[in-house]
Amino acid sequence: MEICTNPDILRVIYFAKIIISVIFTIIPIGIIVMVTFDFCKKFFSAKENTNKDDLNLAVKRIGYGIFIFLIPFIVARIVGIIEIVFEKSLNYNSCIENADSDIISFYQSIYDMEEEREKILQDQEIQKLLAEEEEFKDLSDTLKDSTATGEQSRIGAKYNLSERQLERLATIAQKEQETVKGAEAEACLMANRFELFGSNNGTGAEGLYNYVFTSGWWGDAEKKVNKYLSNNKLREEIKAVVKNVLVNGDRSELPLYVDEHDCWNCNPEKYCSGGFKGDICLLRNKDGEYSKLADIKNRANYIKNETIIYNVYGDNRNFYTFYSFPASNSDPFGYTNSALNKYKELNKGG
Repeated sequence: MEICTNPDILRVIYFAKIIISVIFTIIPIGIIVMVTFDFCKKFFSAKENTNKDDLNLAVKRIGYGIFIFLIPFIVARIVGIIEIVFEKSLNYNSCIENADSDIISFYQSIYDMEEEREKILQDQEIQKLLAEEEEFKDLSDTLKDSTATGEQSRIGAKYNLSERQLERLATIAQKEQETVKGAEAEACLMANRFELFGSNNGTGAEGLYNYVFTSGWWGDAEKKVNKYLSNNKLREEIKAVVKNVLVNGDRSELPLYVDEHDCWNCNPEKYCSGGFKGDICLLRNKDGEYSKLADIKNRANYIKNETIIYNVYGDNRNFYTFYSFPASNSDPFGYTNSALNKYKELNKGG
């Protein structure tokens, strides 16, 4: 809503107009009274030299009154000059004209309708999110029993990676998680995401490698690897577990539908509503919601297959279900609604 149609601003201008109107009524009466008093005082005064002083005082008072009456004209001229110099309309006259009780009531009704519309849209969005969460939980529940009993398949595709491809993928895994178990989970996630969402990047080892280094999910992976290797050395134990996951197809660390992980207090470009920088902005589980950094960093608030994690991507509306912390200091890993649906679609009858 523009300034000159905002009812709150127009009310301020309206009351200012009333005050100015009262002042413009009082000033002439006041001047007439004071000038009359001055001349009466002179008439009854015994002093003869007061004539000139009284006349000067009366002229000054009349001059002050005229100046006050000219203030609106002066302000209008100044605004007009500013509009010409800066080639921008300040809508001064529109605001003055709109500061009328009937017009204010009209714009207030429009404002109320817009506010009601926003509230309805917001409520619809909240209902949509809640419905998505319920659908998410339903899909998650279908996998809980099989995951708990070990029936969930953890054998994935095998990729015939070259030595260079393996080393660079293992470097990404090491940089992301640092620990052996964390890097193993990162490698599982690479393969999971490629198999679920990377069909446009090719097939086999080449497709997997292209997906990790060009999809943007790991940022500028090429630059990250080069910078990381200039200061760090790829550890052989991490290279070995990544090879076991990607070359041998051992996905025992994570189910094939886990496709997300985030970190806290680590994103230099985005802010959560709580004011801190990080990927994760909100947790929600059966015990309530958590939006403070201390609560988000508290691993006790992450319940497997239950806690919903909201991150900064997609206006804080992107969410997924927590699955596990592969290592004591690793990121939380989880699965999105789209990954669950895709996994079920790919494994129909399997």
